[in-house]
Amino acid sequence: MIFFHFAFAVLLVLNGIFYPAEKGFRAEQLKYPRVREAIMEKESILSKLYADKNVSLKSANIFIRIFKEENDLELWAKNKEDKSYVLIKTFKICAQSGTLGPKVIAGDRQVPEGLYFINRFNPNSSYFL
Repeated sequence: MIFFHFAFAVLLVLNGIFYPAEKGFRAEQLKYPRVREAIMEKESILSKLYADKNVSLKSANIFIRIFKEENDLELWAKNKEDKSYVLIKTFKICAQSGTLGPKVIAGDRQVPEGLYFINRFNPNSSYFL
């Protein structure tokens, strides 16, 4: 489960919270102290990672690719006007639950597999933002 929450947090912090397409989403999330802290702590680090690859954090589209067996999370991004994504960074995943294979039912402690579009999250989660 840590694995899923980590991937979820990376996606949101990197794109949806810093410079979301909808200002209402950012305003809503900024109501939470943990979200404000995460932005203050990580925005400069993320801006540098993106800049090193000639991608603007403010206007990036992102794609996250996760390899369960290898415990790798890849962050890919591109400027909206670019055609191709570039690899921004590969992160090692420190922990995950379940085995290889799909999630069957809620609560089975299996990490979900598949393609997801994330448009909300729980800022009160006990996991790292």
